Amino acid sequence: MAEHMTKAEWKRRRKRKRMIKRYSIIGTFALIVILVLILLIKFISFLFSGNEGIIKKAGSHKIKEQLFTVSDNNRPGQKMDSVKGIVIHNTGEAGASAKFMWDYYENLSKNKSAAESVHFLVDTDGTILQCIPCDEIAFHAKGRNSDSIGIQYCYTNSEGKMNDKTYEAMADLVARLIKEYDLTISDVVLHYDVTGRLCPEYYAENSESWQNFLKDVSKKL
Repeated sequence: MAEHMTKAEWKRRRKRKRMIKRYSIIGTFALIVILVLILLIKFISFLFSGNEGIIKKAGSHKIKEQLFTVSDNNRPGQKMDSVKGIVIHNTGEAGASAKFMWDYYENLSKNKSAAESVHFLVDTDGTILQCIPCDEIAFHAKGRNSDSIGIQYCYTNSEGKMNDKTYEAMADLVARLIKEYDLTISDVVLHYDVTGRLCPEYYAENSESWQNFLKDVSKKL
């Protein structure tokens, strides 16, 4: 038997159906807007995040992207969970250029004689090369490879001290990385502080010069 409704009941039911339909349309529209906003936020984050660990500029220095071939001996391609520190190295050989060191590390992917690498190389003319994305592991400091960025600078003097151009580029790069990964100046250490190896020897043996460098980095933050 057909349900008998009064006119008032029929109007209430019809009104309820219209409201349900209206809310469904509003809900669908709101969901579309939210999804578009999420995609927009991800796109903007991608543009300004350094392109997945690639740093384009540090202060006035443009950074040249020159990545190593992925291999077990220089760039394993393994992601870091997070960046918790910056470790400073030098080449250990006066006169070794960034190109020389890049070639050395790159060739490890072929001859597999050792497992070594760094994220950045800084030359004596202030040129900065990025060799490994900052969100990937590099083989630069045993015990800190999984959570730190390794920077190696070149030098020409017998002391192993940075010249003015290298010093300025290093300070700009370290400051940029501190900002990028929400670190503090105390998170910047020497290779010596991690392993006890005298690297870089000049700054490991000249604490005042090292502290002055950190002060100059702090001025850029």
